[in-house]
Amino acid sequence: MGELKEFPNRLPTDAWVSKKQLAGILDRSIRWVEMRVKEGMPSRMRGNKRIFNVGAVQDWLKNREEAQQQNDGDPAPATPEEQRFAELETRVTALERELAELKGKGEPDEPGDAA
Repeated sequence: MGELKEFPNRLPTDAWVSKKQLAGILDRSIRWVEMRVKEGMPSRMRGNKRIFNVGAVQDWLKNREEAQQQNDGDPAPATPEEQRFAELETRVTALERELAELKGKGEPDEPGDAA
């Protein structure tokens, strides 16, 4: 899952931040934040926007990391969405590598590009 990042000291633990701000603070993607919300990361809706309490998120992440360490480092069981996301990321990486190899061999990018 990665290492737990400490929140900057300048942010009070009772501060509320947006999904984008939280992703920046944690040096993660917005998609990563969305996946953690599905796993129970504390948040609430303000109108149609999701907001996060810095202290509550920090505690939640710390508790998750401690639970993983108690399970000999095994990550928590992945949700079906996480499993599918991981499979797709792996497939995209393989396809990118294959495309780079084909381009390196001088293969045409598109049918009809051949000389």
